[in-house]
Amino acid sequence: MPKHIRLSSPVTEIPRIGPAKAKYLKKLHIEHARDFLYTFPRRYDDFSRIIPIKDLKAGQQMTILARVKSVKTSYGFRGRRRLLRIFVDLEDDTGLINVIWYNLNFLSKQLWIGRELYVAGTVENINDQQKTLPQSSVLNKPADPNRHTTHKKNNSQPDSENLPTANCQLPTSQFRMRSPALEFITHNQAPTHTGRIIPIYPETYGVSSRFIRYNVKNLLPLLSAIPEYLPSAIIKRQKIIGIHQAVTHAHFPASTEELSIAQERLRFDELFFLQLSALVRRRQRAKKIAPPIKITSRQLNKFVSRLPFKLTSAQQTSLDEIINDLAKTFPMNRLLQGDVGSGKSAVALMAARAVLHSQLKVMYLAPTEILARQQADSFAKFLGAKNVALLIGATKIKDRRAILARLQQADPLCLIGTHSLLNEEVAPTHLGLVIIDEQHRFG
Repeated sequence: MPKHIRLSSPVTEIPRIGPAKAKYLKKLHIEHARDFLYTFPRRYDDFSRIIPIKDLKAGQQMTILARVKSVKTSYGFRGRRRLLRIFVDLEDDTGLINVIWYNLNFLSKQLWIGRELYVAGTVENINDQQKTLPQSSVLNKPADPNRHTTHKKNNSQPDSENLPTANCQLPTSQFRMRSPALEFITHNQAPTHTGRIIPIYPETYGVSSRFIRYNVKNLLPLLSAIPEYLPSAIIKRQKIIGIHQAVTHAHFPASTEELSIAQERLRFDELFFLQLSALVRRRQRAKKIAPPIKITSRQLNKFVSRLPFKLTSAQQTSLDEIINDLAKTFPMNRLLQGDVGSGKSAVALMAARAVLHSQLKVMYLAPTEILARQQADSFAKFLGAKNVALLIGATKIKDRRAILARLQQADPLCLIGTHSLLNEEVAPTHLGLVIIDEQHRFG
């Protein structure tokens, strides 16, 4: 990796990434070098266990370390599409396996006899499929013992994607792999794409997991520029590892235990920063000014007594906390959570009544038109029809204009509606309370 590459460097400064590739990477939100490091795998394939060929099992994903014994190429057709097929016999000290790759023109030149490589993929049993193999029209030339042989196809007849059976020798192996992942042995360097726990990343057209994996490994040295932002006391107390180790092991874990420890640190960071951002917002909110709404216990009890039922202890506690927050000089921000039918609407109704009593306005945002109508009817029975208005998409233009005009007046009003409330025209004066029903449905 060039020395001038920094965490903030655009991806186009990274070797082998041009404007076209950068456009594809942008779909994955990878625009800078640091984005590669923080694009974490969506899953992993465990190819860490190297299996001798004799111990392979059909139907399972396995990894082998083998040598190239022979290479044969031929052309066939899949429909009207011309298909290059590379047939390779790989061997280790225990057995032989046949491997097929398709349309990898560069690969045949890299597969010379005796070259060692890792291969990882799904194992197939050839003996179970030979009976159904169709006749092939592939014509083979004598194999060159030094390198590999290219076979030309008689294009007068269509060809099958399976192993040729007519004029070329069937492999003596019991097993086969089709289009497996491969990686050549590089001395003094650990494998990246096979022979270990392999990270599988989000992909898009023009960007494969192999491509992301290659760049992540090359960019890992940039982690040294990221300072450890958690205090050492927190790291020690929570028994988590450093951020450099966590990012490295999340991409290239040596074991499942190492991966679990790395993910624990990253999950802690995610929750930590969520909580930290909430605290920052709370501090910023405390600096804002809101009109204090003070309701005495006597007034509150009078409101509650008009209900046709008695509040539960949980409802009363929630209502008391809301009333206390309304009396403060900065905005309230509360989440009222409860099961369906637990009486959340009753608490919201009492809070709205307290705000209207202070001659301020209330806006109630409902997720559906049906719920908005139901709440408008329910609130109108308790607050009075003149103090409640409904604004939805089906509201007539004349009624809508009247409601918007009332919002500019000083009179108290509880406006209930759907997404129609989220409009620049809806700008009430003397607003005291906003209630969002089923907030998660608004994104």
